[in-house]
Amino acid sequence: MEPALQSPVEEQVRARIRAAKVCWEVAPHCEQHDHARVPVGFDLTLFARRPAGCTTDPGCAACVQAYAALRQIADAVLREGAPYEIEPFDAAFQLRPENRWEPELRLVARVVHGHTFEPAGARERDQVRAVGNALTGLGAPERVWKQRR
Repeated sequence: MEPALQSPVEEQVRARIRAAKVCWEVAPHCEQHDHARVPVGFDLTLFARRPAGCTTDPGCAACVQAYAALRQIADAVLREGAPYEIEPFDAAFQLRPENRWEPELRLVARVVHGHTFEPAGARERDQVRAVGNALTGLGAPERVWKQRR
């Protein structure tokens, strides 16, 4: 189930990814049930470099605008799949060794299939693959932004 993007929308998403130097990660989303961890979906995390117009305050207008762009990217690649929710904006920079400790903004989208303690299955794995393929196809690398020449 590959998320389908229309051409003008796809170009907007590509431009946002390039401008913000967006990269992504996917991790299982687990819940505790009967003393066991149950993978009930996945978390898509999008990272964007600190925007050029940032005042060094992660809650500045430039960062809020960059987070809105991350949200639009997430909405574009997740709209065809299972229900999802996006965590509220956390006005804080994230520092990761994968990115040489450069300040980044983070968006986390939680995708669950809706049956609270029923383990995720093949459908969810297919969706994770489709979302990853869509992001990669739009120019967002997995884990670390790589400057293209």
